[in-house]
Amino acid sequence: MEAEVMIAQKIQRSLLPASPFTAGWCGISGTSVAAAEDGGDYFDIIKINDDEVLVVVADASGHGTGAGILSAMTKSGIMQELQHSNSPGEILTRLNATIARVSEKNMFVTCALALVSRSDAIVSTAGHPPLFHYSGGRIVEIRTPNVALGLKGDARFSEIYVPLSSGDLIFLYTDGVTEARGKDGSELGMEQLKTYVVENLHGAKSAIDKAVIEHVRAFSGELSDDATVVAIQIV
Repeated sequence: MEAEVMIAQKIQRSLLPASPFTAGWCGISGTSVAAAEDGGDYFDIIKINDDEVLVVVADASGHGTGAGILSAMTKSGIMQELQHSNSPGEILTRLNATIARVSEKNMFVTCALALVSRSDAIVSTAGHPPLFHYSGGRIVEIRTPNVALGLKGDARFSEIYVPLSSGDLIFLYTDGVTEARGKDGSELGMEQLKTYVVENLHGAKSAIDKAVIEHVRAFSGELSDDATVVAIQIV
């Protein structure tokens, strides 16, 4: 079991990109922390061109090597689909068909894709918690009503257009963050996460992700599930 956990952790680390990412119009940083029994979280920051970046956050079901391999398959599939289209909805539609064909029935992946430019983001989610869009002093939840990848092979994935302005933030995370439990058994929850995000907006831009993860670890002590966050700030 120890060997399997070590293999899964090695797979997971190999999937993570160099962070933070900076461009003239945005700054992106992400942090992923593995629980004691490793799961299948991963995130990616993929530069499409000088004006567009694709941000991915995913969470494969289960723990151990199987979840790590499913995460690796998801990353590989996204890179392959990018040769055909940059559309988050199209990428998830084609990727879902592949995962449904090759994975076991009880395996699935929740995923959020955001194709971000200076002026807008195109977002598609697959059974994933809603993204946060901070703009004008308030947070709006962004989510498309799509199933997780691998559950329904013929599913088609919709996407949503989000206008962006200077100073806006897009915040992505996995359910290991909101479902983290305190010593009294209570969940951290979405509202408390929103508070953490807003409280850290005015700090160092590259540190929002790390500050939020620190809050989660202080709240829960030992994580029972992987926790991943990615912050995208428009300059």
